[in-house]
Amino acid sequence: MKRHLESTVDDEIQMVQQRFKPTTNEERLVLFKNWLNEHNVIWKNVDIRSSILYGGFALYSTSSEELPIIEISTSLLMSSESAKNSSTFIPPTSDIFNQAEQHIDQETLMSTLFLLHERSKGIKSFWYPYIQVLPTTFSTPLFHKENYVENTS
Repeated sequence: MKRHLESTVDDEIQMVQQRFKPTTNEERLVLFKNWLNEHNVIWKNVDIRSSILYGGFALYSTSSEELPIIEISTSLLMSSESAKNSSTFIPPTSDIFNQAEQHIDQETLMSTLFLLHERSKGIKSFWYPYIQVLPTTFSTPLFHKENYVENTS
């Protein structure tokens, strides 16, 4: 007796995601650069390349005589404003903001939750190429209020 597995829409989406998911830094970088070009980002005398020193990506000047220029539309900047304008993201309620107030400002919380939301969408996210080039680790503090920094000096 032969059994056939019925594929669901979720299974098919997962297969498509795996097929197009970049696996190397070079593939991630190509995907990101293509995304920037598709959205008319202007970059002159500058290139994005892998950074051996930092283990991620960095901007490098391509001319010693001319200044690098990058013009990015605000529609490509992930921010609390883009979170508010998203049709799929539901901002946290005020009681969540009130609980977090002592550790993190509202814009940072909103942006962080929006990033997690978009990351969970995988390749269906508008931000997917950008999210793929973000570092997976970092050593800077995630959250702090300005008065915490003032008290450290």
